[in-house]
Amino acid sequence: MKYKNAYDLINKEYPISIRSKFPAMIERAYDAVAQIKESVEFLNWPLGDNLEGYLRNVAVGYQFKKMIENNQLPLKYRIALNKKKNYKYIEVLTDNAILTISQVQNKSSIPRYADYRTNHSLSNQLMFDIVDDLVEVKESPKYIILTYGGPNDELEFVRLGVPEPYVSGWILQIDLYQELCQIVSEEETSEEEKLVDLKQYLKNEVLKIDKV
Repeated sequence: MKYKNAYDLINKEYPISIRSKFPAMIERAYDAVAQIKESVEFLNWPLGDNLEGYLRNVAVGYQFKKMIENNQLPLKYRIALNKKKNYKYIEVLTDNAILTISQVQNKSSIPRYADYRTNHSLSNQLMFDIVDDLVEVKESPKYIILTYGGPNDELEFVRLGVPEPYVSGWILQIDLYQELCQIVSEEETSEEEKLVDLKQYLKNEVLKIDKV
């Protein structure tokens, strides 16, 4: 696969028809966690805040899992383990790229250190070699990171970026809120149904609560 630059890499592996869906998916995760926090007593006090980021991370990953399984995203996914085998995370895959998802402090922040992020990012080292006015990318899958977040547990940004080797910075980031909004098909499951499904998953499978 040949790319002209980092933007071309993102545009070919996660084109706008796909990535334009990401902000709504993450917004849904925020809404589900906020509603569950309000209705579950042991979450609705100061120590419950400690679980909010964790639940949001699970909810975002679950959105990708369901959208892919329901053929609403033409992608693949797998559940991976970190080096210590004590943390699971989702990788969203194309034939030529791996995408992971991180909540960060601000729109330009890089995720905190993790062995798997560093290892993946090494595939971006010397990523672009000029060949006949195009860019020839080495054979190993390239690494892209979806970041999201904002102050006071509010969602203010969703960005898709190509990290530098060792995740020391960004080669490029795209602000997904500045791109075109997705056109929702009449056949697509309604946002409310997706939100209900997500809340049920968080309550029943993550928090192990049958009734709220």
